[in-house]
Amino acid sequence: MSKSKAFETALALVQADIIAEKVAKEIKPIIIEKPVIIEKPAEQPIIPTEFIDLINEAVNGQSQILDEDGYGKVEKILLRSPDPNFTIALAPDYETQLQGTYTSFEDIISYQEDGTYVLEITNISFTKNIRLSITTTQNITFSRIFIKYQIKRPD
Repeated sequence: MSKSKAFETALALVQADIIAEKVAKEIKPIIIEKPVIIEKPAEQPIIPTEFIDLINEAVNGQSQILDEDGYGKVEKILLRSPDPNFTIALAPDYETQLQGTYTSFEDIISYQEDGTYVLEITNISFTKNIRLSITTTQNITFSRIFIKYQIKRPD
């Protein structure tokens, strides 16, 4: 007498279950004895945010506005002046990255707003140090010099 397909399927499932139990008993000691190591990704150090916020700051000649050793990022530099006759030098890691007069940056990082000359620089990373100087040929009172940066100083 032949057995039905349903019976053969049920029998195969029971046999597979019995085999699985036997194999599980054999590998259980191996699994339990081996420690499971879960690695967490390295946490990024928290770098403090600092600000320079100067209102009505007079500059006549050269003025070092930012001079820091360490690593981090300048999020924003904002200069607002009534006069476009000034030069900046931004030097991350001892290399002058941006240097020039206000007019040399027109339509790139500088613009006019209500009779004020605005220079805006963002996202400058540095690994050793950061320097920003402003040079004028006459006395210019900047309505605002604002710098937001994150820095981790050397220990």
